[in-house]
Order: sequence, then structure tokens, then C-alpha cells
Amino acid sequence: MKTILYLDDSITSHRLMERFLQGVCEVKPARNASEALAILRAHTVDLLIADYLLPGESGLDFIVHAKKEFALEEIPSLLVSGSMDKILITLAVKHGINDCISKPLQKDVVISIVSKMLLEPYHRKVDSLAVNIICLEWTAAGRYYQYCPELMHLEEAGDYRSVSDQMRTYLEARFCAGADLGMVTNAVTTSHIVEKKLDNPLSA
Repeated sequence: MKTILYLDDSITSHRLMERFLQGVCEVKPARNASEALAILRAHTVDLLIADYLLPGESGLDFIVHAKKEFALEEIPSLLVSGSMDKILITLAVKHGINDCISKPLQKDVVISIVSKMLLEPYHRKVDSLAVNIICLEWTAAGRYYQYCPELMHLEEAGDYRSVSDQMRTYLEARFCAGADLGMVTNAVTTSHIVEKKLDNPLSA
């Protein structure tokens, strides 16, 4: 019987997956990346399945790293998520994930996809791609600005709608032309307080 690794911090999801796939394959459940890595060191698996949202690195990151570390590039993989949308599917496809499964887990869907993947691995076909591109925005001296770190591109306008439309038009053109965008998944702003001495002190 073939074996799958299922990485998910939900015990309920583990139990569902094991019940759904009873008689189909053996499920090796893992609650975190450390447990999953231990399973990969001790067992040969035929399919990697991981929930996207996990403490620490995402399930997508785990699959990518595990395939490189254990030379599992030929092993098929599935991404599971309760917030599966076109953006996440695009991200998964771009990283070589074979297919995606939405939560809550449905028995017929799980059995169908896992059975097909174990018998003859395939890659999901998508007719369009969608990415979430993080930009920074601010106002200064009555002007509106947006900056795309991935392309190091700045747009400026006299109002918020105009600068947003300009940036969106630019990003759509670059994305359709083949630019690899949407790789920034977490961004924060940092501010710095600086001080200088005045030759002529100011008074209130």
C-alpha cells in the first residue's frame, strides 16, 4: 500500500484524512514541520500533502524545502487550505504543486484527487493566473505615492484613485509581459526617528 505524508496542525483534519483514505493508502500525519521531517527521514512516501496555514513556515514552503532536502522532486504534492482562491492556486502552481484541495475536506474530493495522484500524477491546468502584489503607499506635500518593491517602480499622482489606477495598469502590463510577480508574501513598514542640532534654537 502506498504512503502519504499529511502535514496539518489540526488533529480533526488528520482524523478525517485517515478515515477518508482508509483502504486507499496509509496516512502518516504530522502536526508540524519537525514531525513531518522525521517521517521523511524514516519512511518512503508517495505523496506530500500539507495545509497552507501552519505555525512558522507555510505548508507550501515546507513542500518546496522538503523536496529539495530529500530529493523528492518527482514525488507529487497537494496543498490544502480553508481559504483557497485563485491567488493561492496560482502561487501553488508556480511552485510546482500538482493540485489543491479546499477545506472543509470532502470525502469524495479527497479520495478522487489522492487516488488519481497516486496512480498517475498530474498537474492542475489553469486558464488564468492571479497574484497579490504588495505595494507601499504614502502621501507627502499633497501628493499621493505608490511604490512596488518587486519592480522598484514608483507612481505619483494628485489623488489616491489616480495613483492606484496608474500602478494597477503598470503592474498588469508587466505581469502579462511575463514579469515574475507576487513573490513578496509579507511586508511591514519601518520608521526611523532622526535628530539634528540647530545652530539657532527654535522657540515655541
